[in-house]
Amino acid sequence: MIQQRLKALVLPVLSLFAVYLATRLVLIPMFSPLPDDLGIQADGHPVECPSNNNCVSSFARMADLAHYVVPLQFEGSVEEARQQVTTLLQGQMLVNVVSSSGDYIHAEYRTSFWGFIDDLELYFDEDASMIYVRSASRLGGNDFGANRQRVELLRNDLATLLGWDQR
Repeated sequence: MIQQRLKALVLPVLSLFAVYLATRLVLIPMFSPLPDDLGIQADGHPVECPSNNNCVSSFARMADLAHYVVPLQFEGSVEEARQQVTTLLQGQMLVNVVSSSGDYIHAEYRTSFWGFIDDLELYFDEDASMIYVRSASRLGGNDFGANRQRVELLRNDLATLLGWDQR
């Protein structure tokens, strides 16, 4: 009797697993390609956050509480700071540093279960010793605070691991 029940469960469980794998490995990457508007635009800023709640940016207006996030602070030269932040990001699970050069870093974050991709962009301003941030989800209308939390965790890491003042 127990063997029959177990056999009856095998096909549905394998089917669910196949759907998960297809979604994780094929559908999500297919419907979330690398955005073509990343980086600094002609106006000297990154593209604005969309009106939905899946993006935060230091370039948003301070009055835009849904999207604005305080810039990060760094110490030393832009080159040293960018290298230290790149190393910090490379040490995190589910993060891929796509590019790191000059005054810019682009990293992709993946969610652990479904593999959704979020883009983190960091712009280093040497004169102000600030890192301007844009973190956005590629899919969905609401990230449930994931991008804001990511930036705040990075802020905490800069303070605790690198000793940079983040007040």
